[in-house]
Amino acid sequence: MGGSEKTIRQCAPGADVKKGLPVTGSCAASSGESVRRWLTANGLLY
Repeated sequence: MGGSEKTIRQCAPGADVKKGLPVTGSCAASSGESVRRWLTANGLLY
């Protein structure tokens, strides 16, 4: 994720920033299951 999470925390103090899910462009088309697991683990998909 590079420094994205750190940058968001700096720009939005007090924000609830979760660990991101890095998906590269070459893997995006086949990352559906990983995205579903990440969404579920973060309480965004039930």
